[in-house]
Amino acid sequence: MSLRSLATKLFGNLAERYSKSFLFLKDALLKADLKIPFKSYLSLIFFVTFLTYLTALVLGIVYFLVFRPPFLLLIPFLFFFPLVTASICFIVMVYYPIYKAAKRSKNIEANLPFVLTHMGAIAETGVPPQTVFKLISEFEEYGEIAKEMKKIVRNIESFGMSPVAAVKEVAKRTPNENFKQILL
Repeated sequence: MSLRSLATKLFGNLAERYSKSFLFLKDALLKADLKIPFKSYLSLIFFVTFLTYLTALVLGIVYFLVFRPPFLLLIPFLFFFPLVTASICFIVMVYYPIYKAAKRSKNIEANLPFVLTHMGAIAETGVPPQTVFKLISEFEEYGEIAKEMKKIVRNIESFGMSPVAAVKEVAKRTPNENFKQILL
């Protein structure tokens, strides 16, 4: 059993109960291109945060048993140290998809002028749009745009979608608004 499936099994109900509070994560997961369902990711956040809290609590107890600091520090240290550690873990896991989506967006933004020039040159030869997408997808130098183009090509070739439907599907999930506007 993987960590993700264990987390979903243990914290799936909690994730469902609080899913409305974290709906912004659903969109961020798609735009970050993280291939994990929303409920599973939310369950994973709760599970890892819980494990972090327990680990910090155990480490705090071990610290007090080994180093024997003043007793007055026991309560605040055993209360705040695990709480702060778990809070940091929770915040990092919640904002990771947002960070990853922003990073992808910046990569797309940086490569967009070069891709558009290249696409224009290819399109002038009169080849069909899916050929343009396929050629651009083969240039790894274009980073995230090449990955987005691979998704368009996959949608057309593997899933049998029309080029227009394939482009619209990728446009819904791209993290960069300028690239989204160009695709639509």
